[in-house]
Amino acid sequence: MKKSITRVNIGCFACALVLVLLLITQFVPFWQDGEMSASISSYVWFPEDNKAVTTYLKNYLGSDFTVGKMVAGPVVLLVGSAVSLFMCLFMQKQWIAPIITAVTGLAGTIGYLATPALQLGSLWGLHLGLSILLLGLAAVTIWWKANTK
Repeated sequence: MKKSITRVNIGCFACALVLVLLLITQFVPFWQDGEMSASISSYVWFPEDNKAVTTYLKNYLGSDFTVGKMVAGPVVLLVGSAVSLFMCLFMQKQWIAPIITAVTGLAGTIGYLATPALQLGSLWGLHLGLSILLLGLAAVTIWWKANTK
């Protein structure tokens, strides 16, 4: 039996590529200031090892800033990206794959726009752009899926 590549397959693979990029960018230096640099993941999971980042963020956001005020967005994006990547690669025929991927893209877009600490990162625009691109690709994939017989 010959398998054919459909638009839905292409959409899922395009989403998977963006998801891989989103996952990688979670682990590269995001905040940089002089000698200080930290990735989102290293700061969220190990804030005690990144006190210079806390000082940097408090200087810009005020002394009432805490890691807890920004942890939800990166954690949801990290987990959502991993789950969406698995679904896009292995569950393309299921409706839930592009829907979960769209939710991940929406969560990333809202997270980067609504969290001032993330807006201070040097790669903020790239992260936001990837989230918006993911949302758009997932929406197109859902549309293709709905219009495929």
